[in-house]
Amino acid sequence: VPRDSALRELFVAPPNHLFVGEDYSQYELRVLAEISGEEKMINIFKQREERISCLEEELLKIDEIIYSHDIGEKFPHIKEIRSSIEEYDFHTMTALTLFNLDKSKVDFESKEWATAGSRAKTINFGIPYGSGPTTISQNTGMPINDVRKLLDNYYRTYPNIKNYIDSVKRETLAPIQTNLNSIVRLPNCLGVSNCVSGRKRFYCFPDINQVGRDEYNKLMSSFQRQASIS
Repeated sequence: VPRDSALRELFVAPPNHLFVGEDYSQYELRVLAEISGEEKMINIFKQREERISCLEEELLKIDEIIYSHDIGEKFPHIKEIRSSIEEYDFHTMTALTLFNLDKSKVDFESKEWATAGSRAKTINFGIPYGSGPTTISQNTGMPINDVRKLLDNYYRTYPNIKNYIDSVKRETLAPIQTNLNSIVRLPNCLGVSNCVSGRKRFYCFPDINQVGRDEYNKLMSSFQRQASIS
């Protein structure tokens, strides 16, 4: 349920109980990093997980009931660990890189940083979901030429993401290779996408002009469907 949705008000915990919400952190991006082999992305996620594990170890040492917002005051070292986790957030690292920001000089509480972080998040999720410069420009309010420069910087930073997207586009119009090692072209079929788990999806459209949409669907299927069944 979206955070700003009034539907959340329909869910009320019983007296002396709390609802705990959980989800996978940036799961589609983690899958994308793995299947594209983008080591820079993988390392960012690994470094953040190492800090989360360190935080968990320290929290387990606390033998008293304490509210989350009070932990930093009573346990300064835990506050430092929590800060380092946020600094190694993938959206944070992307924002620092795309906008050429010095982490030591960034005010992470400022409005300017909130804007930069939001734009980086839009780009991070927009690229693997098939968004181009025009869509990202509309969603961020940035001039399209500025968006193009950021995308060029993004692909220089994470080159294997670009390589993976390009390979999906090539495969869209490639003939289908069967298990018998024979090449076939099904009627009106543009290609096939494969999940890491081995699931396949064929794309057959009567209109070749739908190739662009088909590329998008293949890109989505390759990592999002894998994330949904994991």
